[in-house]
Amino acid sequence: MTTHNKSGSGSLGVGEMLGWIRSIVGFGTRRPGYPQSLRVEQWLESQFREFGLKEVRCEPVPVNYWEPRLTSLKFPSANFESPCFPVPYTGWTNAPGIEAKAVFVGEGSADEFQRVDVRGHIAVAEMRFADLPGAALKRGAKFIQDANQSIPDGPLHVANWLIRNFPAYYEAQRRGAVGFIGLLVDSPTDGCDFYVPYDGFLKGMPAVWVGRENAAQVR
Repeated sequence: MTTHNKSGSGSLGVGEMLGWIRSIVGFGTRRPGYPQSLRVEQWLESQFREFGLKEVRCEPVPVNYWEPRLTSLKFPSANFESPCFPVPYTGWTNAPGIEAKAVFVGEGSADEFQRVDVRGHIAVAEMRFADLPGAALKRGAKFIQDANQSIPDGPLHVANWLIRNFPAYYEAQRRGAVGFIGLLVDSPTDGCDFYVPYDGFLKGMPAVWVGRENAAQVR
């Protein structure tokens, strides 16, 4: 594909590319089927036509549109309401919500589930993130420029999109739990706005994330 910037030089400048990024970010949160995402698609179509591309068209792609309207997590006995964020593509509650005892299952290992009866209860688990090691990135890289050997082989940062023990959610559901609370104890930052997993797969049991700063109180 050949494009031309507005100055007509035949090459793209960093400023122009950053401008595109700012434009896309400016549309707001983009998730499958969301109005913001659809507006970005329309913007991209317009941009491609402006570049001179021919036969530009949008094609429908089936997706599961999932957008919660209201999410809350309350502990009446402790007079405490915790900030929370719905786990993407999990099930809905009815209008009044779910009222049940919360039980802690640790990290949700087989042994921990054996020690706790979650049937009819809301399972609470500490979620563990994977690490992103430098060695793995270097093995997959086609080219590395690191003359001073400054890129370590060990963990570079938390891979928060890889939840090692998310199967605990399914195990809780299999054992008859009515809800699931995931504590983001491995998160590098406070907060619960965590759109993971974004696999698009509809899940049956309602679930929420709770930020690390509130994990101890919820636990």
